[in-house]
Order: sequence, then structure tokens, then C-alpha cells
Amino acid sequence: MWKLISDVVGEQKYWPDLKHVKILSRNGDSVEREASISRGPLGDAKSTHTFTTDSHEKSTTVKFTKGPLIGTRKIRLIPVSNSQTRIDVNWHIEMPGVPAFALGFARDTLSRGTEKALAQIAADAEEAAEVLHN
Repeated sequence: MWKLISDVVGEQKYWPDLKHVKILSRNGDSVEREASISRGPLGDAKSTHTFTTDSHEKSTTVKFTKGPLIGTRKIRLIPVSNSQTRIDVNWHIEMPGVPAFALGFARDTLSRGTEKALAQIAADAEEAAEVLHN
């Protein structure tokens, strides 16, 4: 599962609102990138992020530094048993680039997107585990 969440390029598979990712620089476990983020009927917006992996904690942190979202998203893998892992996703963001009338819609979209991402990560992890056991 770690391989799935720590892939800076493959992350787009799980977060479909993240489009046109361009790597700006790499520094150890951190990657600075620029991306277009879908904002629904408001169109796409440019965003700059720093994606950092922590293999000891089994976590990734995306720091949104420029764009419609400012703040962080942290994903952490927590072993529950030998065959189960819980995925925690914590968002700490502000949305200065989102008009006030659209904040509720933006929060709902973020929540639904997170649920879909977690479901797809779980499905891909189960599929990979099945392949290993066969």
C-alpha cells in the first residue's frame, strides 16, 4: 500500500481533480510540483505543491503553497493487523481562491474526492495482494 500512496506521479490516478502535473524540482523525499486543479464549473486553476514522503512514518504530506487551496493534506498508513491497514487522511486547508458562495460545494467535492480516492487505493491494494498470493 505504501507504494500506492507515495507515488508522486501515480497520485493522479486517485485524485482525478489533480491534472497536468509538472515536476519543478526534487530534493530528497520532497518534490515541488505545479498542477492544474479542477474547480468544477469555475474551470481549472494553477496550484503549486510540495509532496513529501516519510517512509518511517509511512505517510505523505502535500503542502499546497499557491492556488485555490492553501494548507496541507496528510495521508498516513496505520497497521491494524498483519493483513489490514487503516488509511488516515487529514486536510488542514483554507480556500482563499474559492468564492464564498462556492465554499460548501468545494468542501463537498473535496470530501467526495477523498472517499473515492480511499476506495480506489483500497481496491488497488487488495488487487496487488491477491496477485502476490497467486
